[in-house]
Amino acid sequence: MKRFTILGAVLFGLMAADYAYAHGGGHPVPYTGPAGRVPPNNQPGGSPKPPPAPTPTPTPTPGPTPSPSPSPSPSPTPAPAPSTGAPSRGGGAAIPGAVTRRNKGQSSASYEDWDFWWAHNKEPWLKLKQSLYADRGASESVDSFFGKKVKAGAKDTARPSAAFLREELIPQLVKTVDDKHPDVADSACIALGKVAETSEVMKFVELFSHKNQSVRKAAVMGLGLVESKKAIEPLVALLRANQSGVKLRGGREPEFGMRAHAAIGIAFAIRAEGDLDGAAGRDALLEYAQDERSNKAIRVNATVALGLLKGDDQYLAPITKTLLDLAKSKRRDDFVRAHAIVALGRVHKFNGKDVDADTLAEIIKLSKRDQVSHVRRSGTIALGSLNEGKGDACNADVLTLLKKQVTGKAKGSGNMEKNFASIALGQIGGKVAVDTLEKIARKEKNQKGAYAALALAILASSDSKDPAAAKYKADALNAIRFGFEKQKNPAVKSGYAIALGMARDSESGDEILKSMKKVSDFEYKGYAAVALGMIKYGTSVEYLRRVLDNAKNQPVLKQQVAIGLGLMGNREVSGLLVKNLAEGKNAYVQSSITKALGYIGDRNAIKPLVEIMVNKKDHQDLTRAFACVALGTIGDDHDIPLLSELFVDHNYLASTSTLVELSRIL
Repeated sequence: MKRFTILGAVLFGLMAADYAYAHGGGHPVPYTGPAGRVPPNNQPGGSPKPPPAPTPTPTPTPGPTPSPSPSPSPSPTPAPAPSTGAPSRGGGAAIPGAVTRRNKGQSSASYEDWDFWWAHNKEPWLKLKQSLYADRGASESVDSFFGKKVKAGAKDTARPSAAFLREELIPQLVKTVDDKHPDVADSACIALGKVAETSEVMKFVELFSHKNQSVRKAAVMGLGLVESKKAIEPLVALLRANQSGVKLRGGREPEFGMRAHAAIGIAFAIRAEGDLDGAAGRDALLEYAQDERSNKAIRVNATVALGLLKGDDQYLAPITKTLLDLAKSKRRDDFVRAHAIVALGRVHKFNGKDVDADTLAEIIKLSKRDQVSHVRRSGTIALGSLNEGKGDACNADVLTLLKKQVTGKAKGSGNMEKNFASIALGQIGGKVAVDTLEKIARKEKNQKGAYAALALAILASSDSKDPAAAKYKADALNAIRFGFEKQKNPAVKSGYAIALGMARDSESGDEILKSMKKVSDFEYKGYAAVALGMIKYGTSVEYLRRVLDNAKNQPVLKQQVAIGLGLMGNREVSGLLVKNLAEGKNAYVQSSITKALGYIGDRNAIKPLVEIMVNKKDHQDLTRAFACVALGTIGDDHDIPLLSELFVDHNYLASTSTLVELSRIL
């Protein structure tokens, strides 16, 4: 059977419900965007055009996607987005509210739809683990429904402690990375990276010379996720492919995929240890971001990695200069330029630094005039992140440009420029943003309206100290509510539902629940369930549980509903999900269950999942691999997945194959 990977089958996230295959996704490889969507085809000079929708492929197996040993620089892959978890359209089971197939003409089903943005940016908004590990008193109504008595104010004990992981999980994962089946081994590598301590660093290094390429690549990714200073030296050796790197690879030059992933791992290792004076890692990233002789994937990842670093002005100066130079240089690769702009915005944002006037002027110019659409879009994205929360005090030229882009009056503004500009205005806030966006959210019946609603939700959720902020927030929320009520197209209405969830608008809970019962589209039902979870609408628990029980033929819908319940603080479904995983024989079903388990399961799910992982006699290798994935997500001590930092405010239309792989293991 043709081999696919957990990394390859995992590209989707959990935004409105991200889920489906293994590490986090829900689509056959190589596409990994919202279910039912077609991926964008990156054309560096202009607007991407979607190719024909993918046809069904054989059931995928977990594990990083194999790629040929050192090869020439790959052409850009279609830029799939981490999965939104939107269920693929199709007929349904006996789910309360009549689940049916979406009607023709209701959605463009394209990469321009709002859920591509949601897929990449969802994690900070969901903050699911904060919900699961909050004080238990906050979720008494949910627990009581499931027959569990909880004392008011009782502290939650679901989060696995470091000691628990050290004793119960890490030893088992260390053994499993040596599993003979590569899908199990590479999945265990990623899981171990999420939970390992510095003492496990050498275990990953040993696997750099593994005979299977998917395991080698997973070992590099896993080592980066450990966030250890001890990882810097071997990762730099891999990136440089010097004599030490060749030795680590087992006497051969490291593949471009290993080297590209090493670049991201270097950034995490430097930053986590606060070793900002350790110039070896930083200098290697600076060198390879600019090295035209290197593979495109390596250059792009090194550029992205530079955007993750933190430090004082002296440390950051060569980074910001290099990124700006890359962005401005028309002789550079279009993708490198595009990611350099986004990275420049991140450096300033992560370090709490205001951008200087000259740099801001250059970004405005790139967003406004550059001939490459990827570069223009990245400029627009950066303008939003660089001016977050500034409101009416924001640079007037920035506000004028973004308003023109949103309304289509800026030269060359395609749909995605308009959409990204809407999000940027929402991040900035203020009168111009509200006046521009609320008209669109109230009147538009298409994807543009959904983006405006999401942008207004960002605005309504800001902590701006502007005296007028309260009024702007109220106006924004009213516009989202109005648009939600008027929208008839489920593909658009679902975006408004998520926006209400982002804004934590508890007053809309009843309307969202009514629509979930009424709308005969299971994709909409999934997003509505997540929205109800975000606003913690306890009244919906009984209905959500009924949908969960009846979604047997719709695994992604089941996953979304489980996420919704989890956001309300409930974990009682984890036992049912473990049972479903063990009994399942379909990869699509198992991958959906896996993602839900990773986010909904508490430490009580670890032992039964370990049993599945190690029991070769009673469980298929595919099932065991999925159990590894769930274990890694449960044990991860980050409230928000570490790799999500790469994909928030990300120009996902300019993705390379290695960025896609990383997005699959959120």
